[in-house]
Amino acid sequence: MRWDITKYVDIGIYTQFKDFASQKNISGYQKLPSGLILQWGIVNHTAGGPALFINFDYPIAFPNEAFILVANQHSSTAGQMVVVGHCKPGKKGGSVMLSDRVATSFSAGAFCYYVIGY
Repeated sequence: MRWDITKYVDIGIYTQFKDFASQKNISGYQKLPSGLILQWGIVNHTAGGPALFINFDYPIAFPNEAFILVANQHSSTAGQMVVVGHCKPGKKGGSVMLSDRVATSFSAGAFCYYVIGY
């Protein structure tokens, strides 16, 4: 399939492909022409408890603001339920609080996150 870019320029819908910059890895991002940036990743953490606060960096910094950060348990010792709470987004990175639902401590593991900003 061949694209004829002049058709898009004539009606004012031309979008530069550089606006779609991305990094497609376990931790990556996708820039959208609207200015929104979607980022995701997996962060390993050490053992801790009863609560552990973790600061981490995104693949790229947001030029303006991060709107929302969502995180969830990715891996842990079998039978452990690590709760991810207190998700706070920032321009360069975020912070989360981990805790075990039942025990006073938890083993090392990982959490995954998704953040949206511009």
